[in-house]
Amino acid sequence: MIFIGHIVMTTTPRSTAYQVILWQLIVVAVLALGFLVSGGWHNAYSVLCGGVASVLPSFLYALALFSTTSPRKAGRIVITLFFGEFAKLIFSGALLVSMLLLLPVNLLPLFLGFFVAHLGFWIAPLTKNKGF
Repeated sequence: MIFIGHIVMTTTPRSTAYQVILWQLIVVAVLALGFLVSGGWHNAYSVLCGGVASVLPSFLYALALFSTTSPRKAGRIVITLFFGEFAKLIFSGALLVSMLLLLPVNLLPLFLGFFVAHLGFWIAPLTKNKGF
């Protein structure tokens, strides 16, 4: 529960995780739109591919993490945390390599999309109590 003046807001870890993923999608979409306007559809496509390589593993990790919420299964939650994060890193790397080898993407916009998606992790807490 978060207290803001006289307003009380309840949040759950699940909603926080999905809010982070939403912000990751938003920052990638804004960057892709900027590349679409200035650099053409091919660069925007590359940015979106980079964003997918970051956001999709995060989303799957969140699904796996919140599939077990029982306090009796705390050990399973901890194991899911460690193995899920490891799998997320491997999956992100595999997606990036696959996109570089199989899709017609530009290198710089691809990596910009990937790294900018991580900004959603830092933007979400800043907007959490602002009604976004």
